Amino acid sequence: MRIILTVFLIIIDLTQTKSAGAIVHVRSPEEPYNLIEQRHLCDESSCCPVKMDVDFDKLGWGKLILRPKVFKLSFCAGICESAPSHYTFHSSILMRMIHTYKDKAPKTSLCCAPHELYSYSILFRDHDGMIHNKLIPEVEVKSCICT
Repeated sequence: MRIILTVFLIIIDLTQTKSAGAIVHVRSPEEPYNLIEQRHLCDESSCCPVKMDVDFDKLGWGKLILRPKVFKLSFCAGICESAPSHYTFHSSILMRMIHTYKDKAPKTSLCCAPHELYSYSILFRDHDGMIHNKLIPEVEVKSCICT
């Protein structure tokens, strides 16, 4: 049996903030209006998770998604120009080479990306009314790293 869940569309708008943060709008595929808005809470010089709660009842999916009632959605955002202690070994060497050969090196920069992830268990009802427990691997960001 194959079960497909279309959860939501995430739109990250970097143009509406004064800092390096983001405004995130989460929308249901069928719903044109914003359901959730959450701001990136890190300061301008950090790379860290942006976290928000997605309430399945507000999305109208409360009868399908039994547990959890609120999903912890997160992603990484931020600037990776400083804090070399957070770089991976590969990134550290790459940045050293870029600084050493800055005239010859291609334009590149580090990205803020997930470092540690949590799995998430959901209890849901399928189209036949059967209840299933599904572990969604590596869906919630615990920490981020510049890489």
